[in-house]
Amino acid sequence: MGPGRYRTLLLSACIALACCRIGAAAEPENDSGTPAGAGGRRLATSRTGIRGAAIYLVAPPPGDPDGMTFDTDAIVSIRCTWKFFISKHRYDIVVFHTLGDAALAKFKGDIDMTPALEKHLKFKKIEFNWPKGIDEDWLSQGRCLDPVDGTDQWKSNKSCGCTCPDPTVVNRVRRGGKRCWEINYLHMNRFFTYSIWEHLKEYDYYMRVDADLFIQREIPDPFQEMHDKKTAFAIGYMEGETQGCFEGQQAAVKKFAQEVAPGLGVKTYMDNMDNIQPYTCYWGGFHAGDVNFFRKREHMELSKYISEQGGIYTQRWSDQVHFPNALAILHPEGAHGATSLMPFFKHECPGVNCDAANAEHVFIHEHSAPNYNAEVAGKCMLDKHDKHEL
Repeated sequence: MGPGRYRTLLLSACIALACCRIGAAAEPENDSGTPAGAGGRRLATSRTGIRGAAIYLVAPPPGDPDGMTFDTDAIVSIRCTWKFFISKHRYDIVVFHTLGDAALAKFKGDIDMTPALEKHLKFKKIEFNWPKGIDEDWLSQGRCLDPVDGTDQWKSNKSCGCTCPDPTVVNRVRRGGKRCWEINYLHMNRFFTYSIWEHLKEYDYYMRVDADLFIQREIPDPFQEMHDKKTAFAIGYMEGETQGCFEGQQAAVKKFAQEVAPGLGVKTYMDNMDNIQPYTCYWGGFHAGDVNFFRKREHMELSKYISEQGGIYTQRWSDQVHFPNALAILHPEGAHGATSLMPFFKHECPGVNCDAANAEHVFIHEHSAPNYNAEVAGKCMLDKHDKHEL
């Protein structure tokens, strides 16, 4: 789970579009932006007919109106994703962002694109907005109090959610500390829980990759694997969310199933909830999902309901906890039955012993290896003579 950083929020995802669309989706009323594939542009298409794109979200902190404080990790991550995955298939990379014009120009220049990457790299501007009934005034009404000394963290430093990661955390239990998640991080959790599905309406499968995660060797196509196995989700492993960041989220899902879904004609599977814990989460840093499942009206109603409960902002409810809950309550096979293992996933680099040259490792994750060196970035250097015509 990512720590609450006071720096640019950069997250990424890879998306792919397959054949059939399942059901109609509700239209989110927030987060504007032109979806990939709009305006008559042909979507990238793989040789097997699956369409897709690698997607990044770049959102500088609120105190940077020009958006110049973006994290350079994303530059390396985009190069790695292109070199070891996207360039081997007929997919695009789409960067959703909140950057100003000058920052966007600098960001593009720093990538130092090859002609082939430039052809497949698209930028789409979005806006973060609040869900209905929730705003800064709502948070300032004693909803972001420090668990230790009772000070109002929203009024003092515009932060909320659960408390900061503590180095003494054992078995997901936090010892206390300031609420430290800045607003764009919380908006990001809502984006990946609810708003993103409208932006992905031209696609069927997605694979999200943290922007501080660097693919280090060629990987097989997880979209084809999911398409063949007909799974709704693919993970590397499950995690347990830290105490303080998940409480109430599963209860809200159950309340939706019991009190809201019947009036909407939404079929739910309450028995499936017995197979997951309230803290169960599917790691958000490297996973894939079926957009058709998440764009169904049933899920759009659920994710909208969760979005409007406020827990995303007061406790940092996340998409990582939302995924297993949504799959459990809405998929007949339940969370585990609808989920498969990534076809290429070995294991996360083991902390400080992470070896960038180890062929077993699919990726380097900055949280596991915060001092990644030039060797990692060097593997992702682009060939300026790259002439892929995909």
